Amino acid sequence: MYTLLPNGDRMIVESGVGRIIHVNQAGKITKEFPLKKGAHNTRWARMTDKGGNVVASEKFSVVEYAAAGNTL
Repeated sequence: MYTLLPNGDRMIVESGVGRIIHVNQAGKITKEFPLKKGAHNTRWARMTDKGGNVVASEKFSVVEYAAAGNTL
């Protein structure tokens, strides 16, 4: 699944891999971080106003990640 970000990049959530990447229009990865171990069945993700992400997966209800990728 992917989300188009305001700056034109795409936020891609790789469910099987368990990571979130941001890809610019040239196809270059500009940001990447792994999701919490076991979050490989991701069902939903949204970027927060502070640049972090809220992610829902089958194993964990909802996890919020800071912009740096650490869990809150």
